[in-house]
Amino acid sequence: MSASSWIALGALAVSLISIALSLWLRSRDQKKASHASLLAALQGSKEAVGYEAHRIRTDGWPKDPSERAQVREALCLAFIFERSDRSRALILDALKTASRADRQRLVTLLEDLISTFSELEREPEWDLHRAWPKIAILGMALEAPAIRTSAKRALREGIDTRKNESNT
Repeated sequence: MSASSWIALGALAVSLISIALSLWLRSRDQKKASHASLLAALQGSKEAVGYEAHRIRTDGWPKDPSERAQVREALCLAFIFERSDRSRALILDALKTASRADRQRLVTLLEDLISTFSELEREPEWDLHRAWPKIAILGMALEAPAIRTSAKRALREGIDTRKNESNT
């Protein structure tokens, strides 16, 4: 084999590696863009939130663990902060399809939120009572009775506190 054949073969190998690398980078960028659009939708309008929740329910959860964690937390927070019952119903349906490990991580997130909200609700300028029924529903859906009980107790205590404040 002549030197020019070796050079041509080397050039071919470099170009094939270059093509493979560019395809891999393009695929990775498309996945990142898709994930970013999913998270943006979960923070957007009720229609976008509902659509993304339905898509997760029908197409499944992301495979990448970090993407899965972000989507799990975004869905949970969207359920608590979303005012549309229709969107929350789709979110709840998607959360019910989460794996046992994902459900446990959601319970941990809810425990953290309960702690944060309970601490802040002691201050008169905070009005967090609308979150408690939603957290209780999530506790029931995730088969976490302690979450449901804590949220219902916090709701009752908040109602009692507001009644006492209005009577004084």
